[in-house]
Amino acid sequence: MDQDLGQTLDKYLLIRSELKNKRSHDWAKVVELCNRVSSNPLDLQAIWISGRDKPCWSNITVAGGERIANDLKKSADFDSFHKIASDDWMILKNGKGPSWNSSSNFNIDGQAVKKFIDALNPGGFKSYIWKLYSIRQLALAFSDGQNKIHTLIDDLISKQFIGHESIGPWTKRFEKYAGFGWGYITTNHMLADLGLSIKPDLHVRRSGVKLGMTINTPTGLRDEEIDALPAKIDFEIVCCALQLAEYLEPISKQGAKGTYKNKIALREMDKSLMEWSRQGLSRAL
Repeated sequence: MDQDLGQTLDKYLLIRSELKNKRSHDWAKVVELCNRVSSNPLDLQAIWISGRDKPCWSNITVAGGERIANDLKKSADFDSFHKIASDDWMILKNGKGPSWNSSSNFNIDGQAVKKFIDALNPGGFKSYIWKLYSIRQLALAFSDGQNKIHTLIDDLISKQFIGHESIGPWTKRFEKYAGFGWGYITTNHMLADLGLSIKPDLHVRRSGVKLGMTINTPTGLRDEEIDALPAKIDFEIVCCALQLAEYLEPISKQGAKGTYKNKIALREMDKSLMEWSRQGLSRAL
């Protein structure tokens, strides 16, 4: 481990300890999320289960994302990407709406999706058709054996991890093949739940800068200044986290070994970085 990475690891260990000791309730959330990371080998179904709700959280508050994601529980069809990709769940994008995310941009054609939407209350998918469309785009990609997304998934399944050198190209290709609604943050959110990356959201970005996880970015910037930085720093933070995970011993779940240890370390780091900022503890270190 080089000196800079070692210093960043020391800083992370400090903030992890601070969160655990000062915000025990929020540390319990870290442990809960780490307990959800499966020790079983990854397969296509596991990736679908992790990915199916991620558009729910895109460009919205946490509370809003939770409300939308709860709608997924109202149909068992979401357990199968084949069902969501079927004609019964057909949603077509017509481009007639006043904005890219307007519900009038989409035609609800499938019988199952019509029934599903009609039974919902406003505030969930009924108000955010584009998010449901994005979920179906992923299902279509997964169901199409000719889609190049399968090459990426097969590579992931065979290795069970993504190295920091390949995370950038992998996520960019996944975004392209998954389709509408799948950006860099949404893709990394899916990987974070699998223990394969971190989600570079607003708070992770702030914490990452203050811990020195970025290249040539002053750690003493104010939150507003960090928020205005180019998105390339998100990539730097993700790459740094993947390297740190190789050396990090997680404390949220004892006894994890090998690639599973790395998955727990990444999931622990993702939530710890987020909560350190969200709980008002973050500062330049």
